[in-house]
Amino acid sequence: MSASPAGLRLKLRPIHLSEREIATIDAFLRVGRHRLECEWSVVLDGPCDVLMLGRPQHECALAEHADAPAILPVQASKDGQDADALARPLQYDAFVDALSGLERTLSMSPSPAASSMPVTAEVTAETAPAHGTLSFGPQARFRLRRWPPAALLGAHRYNIRLASFMSGRHLGMEELVRLSNVDKVLCDRFLVALRAAAILDVKPADTAPFPPAARARRHDRLVAPLTRRARAVRPHSRPPRLERSAMKDFKIVFTGPPGAGKTTAITTLSDTRPVVTDVRNTDVKLSKDNTTVGLDFGLIDLGNGQSVRLFGTPGQPRFKFMWRVIATDALGLVILNDNSLPDPLAELAVYLDAYKDILPATNCVVGVGRMAQRASPSIDDYSDVLSGRGLMVPVLPVDVRNRDDVLMLVEIVLAQAETRA
Repeated sequence: MSASPAGLRLKLRPIHLSEREIATIDAFLRVGRHRLECEWSVVLDGPCDVLMLGRPQHECALAEHADAPAILPVQASKDGQDADALARPLQYDAFVDALSGLERTLSMSPSPAASSMPVTAEVTAETAPAHGTLSFGPQARFRLRRWPPAALLGAHRYNIRLASFMSGRHLGMEELVRLSNVDKVLCDRFLVALRAAAILDVKPADTAPFPPAARARRHDRLVAPLTRRARAVRPHSRPPRLERSAMKDFKIVFTGPPGAGKTTAITTLSDTRPVVTDVRNTDVKLSKDNTTVGLDFGLIDLGNGQSVRLFGTPGQPRFKFMWRVIATDALGLVILNDNSLPDPLAELAVYLDAYKDILPATNCVVGVGRMAQRASPSIDDYSDVLSGRGLMVPVLPVDVRNRDDVLMLVEIVLAQAETRA
């Protein structure tokens, strides 16, 4: 991750919790201050960073709190319905561990109060649409000209998701709302910001490349099942046994220089114990003990006969002949890069050149690691390189040890697959 949560001030708002439970939460925060990197406080109304719900979410009227970046449910231990929920009575270690896990995610985006601020110099309160009104005609269709700046993406938790869907082809408002499951007004506000930044291509309606019914069958709505399964399944658990004839596989390839984290990323995300081909490193140029000499393999089980197969390429240039072979018939490509390398943009260029024949028509995302060790080049610098090659490829900071970070990269590839004609 490029941002550190240290020193960040976060607000937690308890809803449908007793006064005794709120007092317990306040005491836990005081006692656990040394275990948390952020400065947490309890608020009883107004904007917050985390909603702590004492009732099931469907029983709560949360429309007015839709912008809260995170929700932390609390339920009776006997319910056992939500693996991410805290059990009653509240336990100190579980509570502090839950907040610690939220800190890294929340540190990547501003608080709800910041979300209402202009995301670029050109987007002001006057240019943003009023609630209930839209800034574009009902038949307009939208596509990104280039990947948005990091500051614009960080202005709201949904912006990365929306940008991912618009990176593949032109989408109408209704289709963008349906695919992303984001409120139409929030979509419109993001589109206004993109237009102000001069990176949004807007076209009038024309004939769809194939009928809506066919499009629904083609896309199979991959992102939602991935999110449900990958966030719930414990790593390296045994997936349900499926007949091979009933299984539909989607292949995603991780590539990048040695040490960028390909093996770690696949290990972090795979539901099964990954297959790795690491051997002792004898190349003095590489600052790592082991290196991949074949390929890595992992699996995400989506249920309903669907799975995502994860392949990792060897990073050393002497195995370059394998890169394209492994990428054959892949649904998408994840390029990982190490920002602490002497010339990380030159390393990126090696892989852009290697896949240059397929990249324009391939679902692809670039994940940049170790940005905390070296902040330059920035994410926007990477985006400039890609844009200069005529490529509309998403770029994100990533910690390959963090399951949610790696999952985001895969979700972006699947979002592109859902929208690409």
